[in-house]
Amino acid sequence: MERNRDSAKGTEKTLRTANANEESEEGLRESEERYPSLVDGMLDGTYRSSHEGRLIDVNPAFVKMFGYSSKREMLDILDVSKVLYFEPGDRASHFLDTGQERVEVFRMRRKDGSEIWVEDHGRYVHDEGGEVIFHDGVLRDVTERVQAEEALRESERRYRDLVELSPDAVAVHDGKRLLFVNPAAAKIIGLQDPARAAGMEISRFVHGDSRALVAGRVRSMLQQGRQAQLVEEKFLRVDGSSVDVEVAAMPVMWHGKPAIQVAFRDITERKLMADELRRYSEHLEELVEKRTKRLREAERLAAMGQMAATVAHDLRNPLTGITGAVYYLRKKYGRTADAETKEMLKVIENDVGYADNMMTGLVEYSAEVKLDKVETDPRAIAEKALALVRIPRKVLVDNRTKGQPKMLLDVEKMTRVSVNIIQNAVEAMPQGGRLAITSKASRGKLQLVFSDTGRGIAKETIAKIWVPFSTTKAQGMGLGLPMAKHMVEAHGGTISIRSVLGKGTTVIVVLPASSKSKTGGAK
Repeated sequence: MERNRDSAKGTEKTLRTANANEESEEGLRESEERYPSLVDGMLDGTYRSSHEGRLIDVNPAFVKMFGYSSKREMLDILDVSKVLYFEPGDRASHFLDTGQERVEVFRMRRKDGSEIWVEDHGRYVHDEGGEVIFHDGVLRDVTERVQAEEALRESERRYRDLVELSPDAVAVHDGKRLLFVNPAAAKIIGLQDPARAAGMEISRFVHGDSRALVAGRVRSMLQQGRQAQLVEEKFLRVDGSSVDVEVAAMPVMWHGKPAIQVAFRDITERKLMADELRRYSEHLEELVEKRTKRLREAERLAAMGQMAATVAHDLRNPLTGITGAVYYLRKKYGRTADAETKEMLKVIENDVGYADNMMTGLVEYSAEVKLDKVETDPRAIAEKALALVRIPRKVLVDNRTKGQPKMLLDVEKMTRVSVNIIQNAVEAMPQGGRLAITSKASRGKLQLVFSDTGRGIAKETIAKIWVPFSTTKAQGMGLGLPMAKHMVEAHGGTISIRSVLGKGTTVIVVLPASSKSKTGGAK
């Protein structure tokens, strides 16, 4: 019995469902009969569809919009949601539903499979019970508009990418507040994060000296659309400090609203250079006078060199005669001469040699240094120089120079430089001491360092040590170190001295560690 009662209930439910379907189809037929054809002459597509998704009526513009051959072909589509629509997630770009009218923009599919973007203005029609019975709507083809909007968005993306990478500072503001700054602009105004600039008032970045000018330019651009020419201004950073900038500005549209784009660059360094040039120009006369003095000094040295060469030539003739006479006297009276006579002959020979050395040094110092470069290394130079100097037993020499790098140097002249330095170090240690010679190559430079533990040099003496003919020795012309400096500089190097009284002296020779000749000599 229970089974019979369940069977009776199922039959009753099936009858009710069948009756409901018949009533729905009958209502749809009545609706189709009552619904008049939409205006066939409209350019926009019009349609009426059932709530189940079937087209009830369309106008010719609708048929043409989707590329079908006839109205009947479209009305035969059983479910437009599967034929005319893309995936649900691709549909809405914006949606407005007021309850009476629904506005939606989305993609649809034409008969050939191509896409079309439409703007749908529609409304739902309800029966007396509030149930939706069909939907009326107007479709407008907005494909070109959507493509233009997408092109605009793409253009804005490209613009933003370009501006983000620009080395010049770029900012956008609406006349009152910043809307955007790129990293270069953020750096100039003192912000680590460019995003923090959005919303800041532009007045906080305008220096007091430029406020009136900036206000006038902003009004002109926003009201008249005029581009502002390149000018120099002062900006304020977030910390209150000022920066000199070069600014150009132009009106633009930013997200559909009028705005101003500002391009600027920091010209602080350029202005400093300009100030330096102005100061240089102001003192140009003084500089010219100094250069003129130097030129006159160079001319004086050149004249002195010529004179020295002439004097040396003229003096060497009698010196040669004196040397020959001493040789004759020694040969003739050497065995019979007394001790005093022999001593006098020795004094004559020594003085002749000293005078000859003086002439040679003076000529060499006054003449232009000509280099004959060959490949060598720091250790070879040091060893050759040490072999030419008599080193007392009480002086310990620690030669730690290296056989690298290979360099192009005038070996004879750099050996003489080393000999002069080593000889001075030995003479500064009469009671004995230690001389260390080291070499170090770094960043294209070679350092030759000579350090002794001698008596040192007073500060006032160091200031005069490179001046020719200045010496504290009982003998000598004071040309040893000036000549060394002359030869080192001819190689494109420098020589300097550090000394402490009672502790010792260090001489540092710095040379270009190049293995290629630029001025001739050995290759």
